[in-house]
Amino acid sequence: MSGRQENENRIEKAIAVLLTDAPAELQVWNNLMYASGLTAVTRRDRIQKVKAFLNGRSILDITRNDVIQYFGGLRSKDLTDTYRTSIWYTLSSFFSYLHEEGITPTNYMDGIKRAKNHDVRKPITVTAKTMVSVKANASSDVERYAYAGKVTLK
Repeated sequence: MSGRQENENRIEKAIAVLLTDAPAELQVWNNLMYASGLTAVTRRDRIQKVKAFLNGRSILDITRNDVIQYFGGLRSKDLTDTYRTSIWYTLSSFFSYLHEEGITPTNYMDGIKRAKNHDVRKPITVTAKTMVSVKANASSDVERYAYAGKVTLK
């Protein structure tokens, strides 16, 4: 078995453990995500975020006010804007599913705007000196690992 498949199986087992005590709606949502082609890693992360939001509560006990308070609480935590946005997308997808299935009277995420991403990204720059070094190392590796016909680097 390939390493990739073993990793996929390991994550699927982790998902199964996460869903053992989860509401049935979360299990069906996982099946829907699987059918939609989402990877096991994405599904596991989303399930973890929804379970963190639910915090042991029943889905039927959740109100729109709970969602608003949850996002208000996230603002006081030391989280990146990117992570907060991923939580927004996850809960938006989950509550959209719940509303479409008639489990909740409305989509509790309607009208809740996602946070703007203020995370600073440093540009990656490559100097001419670095490029010369990369070319020299690549050339020596091609000669070292080349087959009898000597491969030329373009």
